[in-house]
Amino acid sequence: MPTVGSAPNLLAADKSNMVYLSRSENLVEGLKDRPDLVIEIDARKIPDHLKVVNEDGSTTVAIEGSIPSEALMNVVSVLPGDLPDELKARIVDPFDFESIPIIDMSQPEEKILRKLKTATENIGFMTVVNHGVNDTVIEAMCDKSKEFFDLSQSVKERWKIDGDVLSGYFGKGMENLDNVMNDDDPEGKKAVKVDNKEGFDMNGNRENDTEENNSDTSYRWLENPTNFSEINLEVPDFEATMQLYQKQMLELGVRLMGLIGRALDLRDPDILRRTCEGKAVCHHRILHYPPLTDYHKEVSIGAHVDYGFLTILHQDQVGGLQVLNSKKQSWVHVPPIKNAFVINFGDMLAKWTGNKIPATIHRVVNLTSSERYSSPYFFRPSLKTVLNPKEFDESLPDEATTCEEVLASFYTKANLLKGAYPNANNTPGDKTPVDTKEKAA
Repeated sequence: MPTVGSAPNLLAADKSNMVYLSRSENLVEGLKDRPDLVIEIDARKIPDHLKVVNEDGSTTVAIEGSIPSEALMNVVSVLPGDLPDELKARIVDPFDFESIPIIDMSQPEEKILRKLKTATENIGFMTVVNHGVNDTVIEAMCDKSKEFFDLSQSVKERWKIDGDVLSGYFGKGMENLDNVMNDDDPEGKKAVKVDNKEGFDMNGNRENDTEENNSDTSYRWLENPTNFSEINLEVPDFEATMQLYQKQMLELGVRLMGLIGRALDLRDPDILRRTCEGKAVCHHRILHYPPLTDYHKEVSIGAHVDYGFLTILHQDQVGGLQVLNSKKQSWVHVPPIKNAFVINFGDMLAKWTGNKIPATIHRVVNLTSSERYSSPYFFRPSLKTVLNPKEFDESLPDEATTCEEVLASFYTKANLLKGAYPNANNTPGDKTPVDTKEKAA
């Protein structure tokens, strides 16, 4: 039975509507790189009307049209021979909600809430489509990201993060998350693998200069590294493009927090949205992952959970995102869906809800020879928001912490925050709480 390689690396880009097949998984004529996976197809179940194309007489043929799902059989990853077992993940049925929950945000709210409840409580992540963010805004952001990373290293390092203000550029090895989940290593000194990535962080919400975000150290999270005038000279319209994207991300984040609060049947279903609306502390990050060269010494990004409430992630079509499905306790590949967003739940949300919403453990392993680009939008409440699980369940322990304390801990362990706080736990001294209860108008 014939096998098929994944389509992103086809030599003939104008024929991407075709499915390319080979009579042997070891032959990949017609592809410029090793395929990501091999799918065994039952040739007896391919409809007669589909057109088979074999233009060059090679062992690779193409089928013009769609192959019915019932013809698909075994799916096998094509992995490098030296890939360590700990970096491998399963390929799962992308239409199996229990494996990869996909939520259509244009559906009736009742249906959205039902799926959200399952995704948040049982699975730990989800993909959203028809989310209302304009495709042209997404694509413009992606284009400007690539333009930025194409700049010379010396130019990008003009805006390097200095360990004080947590916005700006960071290169390979400056942020390592391979050991960030180890509570016995609070300063992040025991990372096994180096993160093979570079990125640029920005304040994702410039309208958050409120009392709830006012502390001696709040500038670290709220300031941008530059007024962007220099970057705009190198990458025209960089700032305007990013701000438009951030505005739509912020709106989507607030909407999601409102929906999640209602989906979980909380005593105060609006509490999550209320701690964010008009005062959210968000970071927008653009990322570039070069191909990996040594699977034993580097990883695209190590296994970690994000720091905030949730992360709205856009990824390109290269792939490489792996998520730990909390229900099945196994690593799964999350295949890219064009202009969809993968939603990860963060540590703050897990802490506050007493792990009613588990934080999403995820990583990136770029197994291709292609450059990978992605853009996470880290959505968080105001800095002084007190995260106490007793607000959600009186039986839970009284373990209050603030948003800023969580951020300080994680950024220190990730190696981006350098001695920012004077006390022993690297946490801010100002713990003036924010009242999360509803206030009278």
